[in-house]
Amino acid sequence: FENDNKNGMDYTQPIYWNIAPWIDMTFYPRWIEKRGAQFGTELRWLTEHSQSQWNLEYLDKDDVIASQAVDFNNVALKRWKSEFSHRANFNEHWKLNVETSRVSDSDYFRDFGSGLESSNKTFLESRAHLSYADSIWDIDLYAEADQSLIGQGIYRLLPSLRVKADKSFHGVELEFDSEWTEFDHPELNEIVGSRRHIAPSISYPLENAWGRLVPKMGYWSTDYQLENQATGQETDISREIGVFSLDASMALEKTYYWNKQAITHQISPRFFYVNIPYESQQDVHLFDTLIPQFGFQQLWRENRFVGIDRVGDTNHLSVAVANSLFEDDSGNRLAYLNIGRRVYFEDRNIDLYNDRLQVNGSSPWIAELDWQISDSLSVSQFIEWQQDARHTNQAFTRIKFEPQANHIVNLTHRYRDIGNNQVEESDLSFAWPINSQWRFVGRWYNDNFRDQIIESMAGLEYESCCWAMRIVAQEYLNTQLDSNGLPIIGGNDEYTSGVYFQFIFKGLGSAGKSSLGRILEDGIRGYRDEFGLN
Repeated sequence: FENDNKNGMDYTQPIYWNIAPWIDMTFYPRWIEKRGAQFGTELRWLTEHSQSQWNLEYLDKDDVIASQAVDFNNVALKRWKSEFSHRANFNEHWKLNVETSRVSDSDYFRDFGSGLESSNKTFLESRAHLSYADSIWDIDLYAEADQSLIGQGIYRLLPSLRVKADKSFHGVELEFDSEWTEFDHPELNEIVGSRRHIAPSISYPLENAWGRLVPKMGYWSTDYQLENQATGQETDISREIGVFSLDASMALEKTYYWNKQAITHQISPRFFYVNIPYESQQDVHLFDTLIPQFGFQQLWRENRFVGIDRVGDTNHLSVAVANSLFEDDSGNRLAYLNIGRRVYFEDRNIDLYNDRLQVNGSSPWIAELDWQISDSLSVSQFIEWQQDARHTNQAFTRIKFEPQANHIVNLTHRYRDIGNNQVEESDLSFAWPINSQWRFVGRWYNDNFRDQIIESMAGLEYESCCWAMRIVAQEYLNTQLDSNGLPIIGGNDEYTSGVYFQFIFKGLGSAGKSSLGRILEDGIRGYRDEFGLN
């Protein structure tokens, strides 16, 4: 049972049908007071080598839209959602994975979804992936045609073939990475075409018990054959770039004793040098390349862009020092502190959209801390600090207390101030027992910068030997997103508020994953829906 200001009274009754040992179906008739009757179903089946599932929701006529529409012929009243997944392992080498999601319109999750996560979706994935792997070869053939929910078309990969191989020969590592992709777009006037990329490399790892040194040389060659280019623009484009990197790391350990307990301190410095020459790429179209959020994973990448369409010219050294404390008896890591940055020896020219000189001599400092204070209490922190501007770009702190499973208290603070993107948020969530049968759950998620509550939630769970129930009150912000998926500041944001009730026979289990179970798992980090069946 649900009752909210968006749909009114909302009742869903799952009906389970055990068709055969290898196939079952759950029906989800749903009555929505303001919109009408919706039919839902979940079909699951197994074979010796595969498992599949198809979920469908269908509403023949949305009464809310019908009441607002003047001319029904020009308005889509039918609302639906389809999700299909198929995983198959044919043998030890061949695998197939298919995941598709589609909805009738971009407002579907805002109108029918439950919770903050569903209202902020920007796209739905639809991908098919056939792969082969052995000791040398790794071959992937895949197609991708995602659905945009923010009005911005997404490039489709129809198809893409990637072939990778690696082989050791007398200590020399030979690697080959290649990709051929055909890009299509739902809008006819967009640039489309094919991209071919090959990237062979050779390295000679030197390793012993306390350190590792890996010099590596690579050659990246990329060709484009484009259509719908502007008049005077090249349709056949080639780019060839040589890449050199040197990766050096150490692992130094020493054992101490604290209250007769052996503690090992490990120091792991790492140095990663990369040299990539400049080559103008203004004529190369952007299909699937972006600038990732800066973090430790970025320190150890040769290319500062994610994707093939841009190769960043650089001459830099990444440096980081990791400190770890381990408990010898259990092997548990008690604490972890990592500090690092990137130092540039030359100015860079390649930007995502245009060639633009970037003269800063070093990246921000980044640091992360994980501290297991006790078996039940842990602290995680991250900070990005720009030394020359004496400015914190972003910071994150989470405190988690969990003495037992589903006895959880999370306290999180997030801060970000990069360009025009300024965010400061506080997030408190918990699931805590009142006694052996009752448990209190809740969340308070606040935007400190705009002094606005993003989500608030409070509820109770009851559990006996044979049955259980939940009742939860929730209010969350339905934020409007722009064509890039970013919140529109000052947009016509609306709050969705409602009360949810669920009753479960424990012996039968809950059919599928209920919307209320998803709300609690999304809102309370570490919460596990013990009554829902995946």
